[in-house]
Amino acid sequence: MESLWGQGKDTICVSWQYATMNEQVNAFVAHLSGLSNQEVLRTSGVLSENFWLKPVLSKNFWQGA
Repeated sequence: MESLWGQGKDTICVSWQYATMNEQVNAFVAHLSGLSNQEVLRTSGVLSENFWLKPVLSKNFWQGA
């Protein structure tokens, strides 16, 4: 999750100051919503061979990644 947070900050917050916090939050959420499921899983580390919850993920979920 830290990677997704960092990527969002780098993309949305680095070079622009929003007029309101709501505008910034909306831009951040829009950025995350624009990522594909594959991008989110890869960026967050879920697809890593060493992901700590990998053994408990259902086969259906894992196959859809």
